[in-house]
Amino acid sequence: ENSPEIIFPLKVKPINNYDKQFGKNFNWTKNNNQTMFGWRRSGGRKHAARDLYTEPETEIVAISDGIVLEISNFYSQTYQITIKHETKSGQQFIIRYGEVDKESVKVEVGDVVKQGTIIAKTGLLLKELKKGEKSSHIVEIKISPKITKRYRPELIIDGKGGRGAKSKL
Repeated sequence: ENSPEIIFPLKVKPINNYDKQFGKNFNWTKNNNQTMFGWRRSGGRKHAARDLYTEPETEIVAISDGIVLEISNFYSQTYQITIKHETKSGQQFIIRYGEVDKESVKVEVGDVVKQGTIIAKTGLLLKELKKGEKSSHIVEIKISPKITKRYRPELIIDGKGGRGAKSKL
């Protein structure tokens, strides 16, 4: 079998390239910009991932064989899937696939996944609307039978709410 040890987590090329609408500060293929691992974030923290911006609901695949360790709430109304991977040569590492859509998760804790298995789709990053705040893009989420919260996408691209998949490498 000649498959690579590790594959890319998306079946498509991310849309945050220098030649796309985001510009050099969001280019996933270059270092020294805010999409990269280790970039300084607000409050002095460092970015613990590599941002890969996608079209809505893009499929995310396991980058290598592994076992699902955790699925939990993550960031801005998204979920994360943590997988312990092992390559064909025996190297082991843990990846957190962040900012996934909760409803699209196709794996459960304890599942064994094969390289290339679709594990979820990218999720919509949402920020709760404050009282009186308006937005041309509103997403309503029913919290309980009597409570509905209103959110806006954190990123709007060409009039659409942006979604993002991140792999913690």
